[in-house]
Amino acid sequence: MVRSRKDLEHIKEVGAAIIASPEFEAARNQIHHLRGNVAAHMINTAYYSVCLCKLLNKIGISTNTDDLIISCLCHDLGIVNRRNNKYVTDPDCIKNHPIESVPIAERLLGSLTSCQKDTIRTHMWPLSSSRPRYREGMILTIIDKYCSILESSGLLKPAAVL
Repeated sequence: MVRSRKDLEHIKEVGAAIIASPEFEAARNQIHHLRGNVAAHMINTAYYSVCLCKLLNKIGISTNTDDLIISCLCHDLGIVNRRNNKYVTDPDCIKNHPIESVPIAERLLGSLTSCQKDTIRTHMWPLSSSRPRYREGMILTIIDKYCSILESSGLLKPAAVL
């Protein structure tokens, strides 16, 4: 699939502070979903979330694309440099990395909206107990699983470099 340059540029613009951060740079160097890295996964989720938002907006379902982009680019920061040495089990990682991603995102951006916090914190639902309260959270939850499956299977190529 050829990715839209316009959508990638929008992600790059909205997420500039995150993408330029040392945390995101470290994410580029951490293997994730067998074949890619954490940064590529977060870019993939941002891109496909934007695609879904555009579709929803066309049929009259409003979404905050910028909040979603921020959330996507931060949702897995809690596992960077921690996956193999902090989380003893996969269930421990599933439960805790979304919660630990929120303060990292706040440190990078200064503050987050309640939508962004909830979207990051709940993106592992239904594997975790907290259900998203916002549309954006449900979109990230769905797209995160979609990208994870396709990345692990090798059907989704690494994201474009931002």
